[in-house]
Amino acid sequence: MIEYLHKEYQVVDKLRGATTDNGSNFLKAFRKSGNASNVPNYDDDDFEQSDEEDALYFEIGEIIDGRITQDYFANNVNPTLPMHRKCACHLLSLIAKADISKIQDHTFQELKNSTIVKIQLLLNKQTSSSENSDLIMELIEPTTTN
Repeated sequence: MIEYLHKEYQVVDKLRGATTDNGSNFLKAFRKSGNASNVPNYDDDDFEQSDEEDALYFEIGEIIDGRITQDYFANNVNPTLPMHRKCACHLLSLIAKADISKIQDHTFQELKNSTIVKIQLLLNKQTSSSENSDLIMELIEPTTTN
């Protein structure tokens, strides 16, 4: 499906990469048909000390400057999808959710639950009609940061 959309919109030759969440469906699709990443995957649980002997060592600057290319990590002879990158924001969100669930403070839990209920009510109101959605968009103002 992803390949079909890339071809339909004629962007196959313009894509340098694709960033998605860590969903297993995306990971599987890009593992099977994607270009190899120029960043090694450190998620392997089966990494052992003996694997260090076979490891490739290189400077991070070489990756940034493009001197280390996907040829170093080629695992697909005929890739049809662009290189895949996991979304850093999504990963940080998953980490934050895991850490928040470990907090035992009663006051914090009450505040968290109250906030989630309010957000859910707002989202329900927004999706109930286009007028509500428009009103909410009018009332939301960006916060200026310095």
